[in-house]
Amino acid sequence: MEDKILSEIYKKISQGKKAALVMVTEAVGSTPRKSGAMMGVFEDDIIGTIGGGNIEYKVIQNAREFMKTGESREFSYNLTTDDELRMNCGGSMKGFIKIFIPSPKLLICGAGHIGQKLFNIGKNLEFDIKIIDDREELKKDVPELTLGSFDEILKNEEITDNTYIVIATRGHVLDEKVLELVKNRGAK
Repeated sequence: MEDKILSEIYKKISQGKKAALVMVTEAVGSTPRKSGAMMGVFEDDIIGTIGGGNIEYKVIQNAREFMKTGESREFSYNLTTDDELRMNCGGSMKGFIKIFIPSPKLLICGAGHIGQKLFNIGKNLEFDIKIIDDREELKKDVPELTLGSFDEILKNEEITDNTYIVIATRGHVLDEKVLELVKNRGAK
């Protein structure tokens, strides 16, 4: 199950979404799960479990709150009827919530002299960067170039509110065509 949780977290981050990995680091006495139990928490669903009940509910709420700020944190709860969670297990549980915020994505449409310069600058910043063009001869100048038709590449490209797009193709007509392919898809 651990590999499925980690794979799902990686998948969400690759899609430009936030994710949290929750891991139990210490379980003393009677607890719903033991040390090493993990769970993935996302904005709209979860995978795995750290034991269910009030503790899981509270940790999911916390993880989603932390995703808003990008802050990772520890948690610690006593699982007794006297504690805030009112659980009847009798033990205590500690853990860590690791928040994953995807890097902003920079999509450069056009690998001419302007696109190449932007790509070189962008490589030194904290962007997940991609440069695309349909001109095969540019591959020698930009080995990282995603080569192909703008239509095909952009139709399959994941564009979120964490995506920045620069359109610098070889002419105004193609710029307008590319703009039509990406507008209203949620980019910054």
